[in-house]
Amino acid sequence: MTENFEAAEKALTEAGYRVINPAKVQADLDYSEYLTIDIILLGRCDAIYMLDNWQDSNGAKAERATAEALNLTVIDSSNREIYLKKEYEK
Repeated sequence: MTENFEAAEKALTEAGYRVINPAKVQADLDYSEYLTIDIILLGRCDAIYMLDNWQDSNGAKAERATAEALNLTVIDSSNREIYLKKEYEK
């Protein structure tokens, strides 16, 4: 699964985005502590990129709900082609 995060990070970086990859948080944390840090990091973002099958992850569902509450751009399979074009104006 980490490879999915890495592939998404690479694609977004190549498209000109600065990426915060939650899979790179290295700490000895329990799930609630990790999710808390993840949500705090999300508050520093302009957008969220949803991996395929995000609906199967409680953490991803919490991230998406938070992003929507913060009015962040949500990039997912329905619109990612638009946002991954290098010429897209961020």
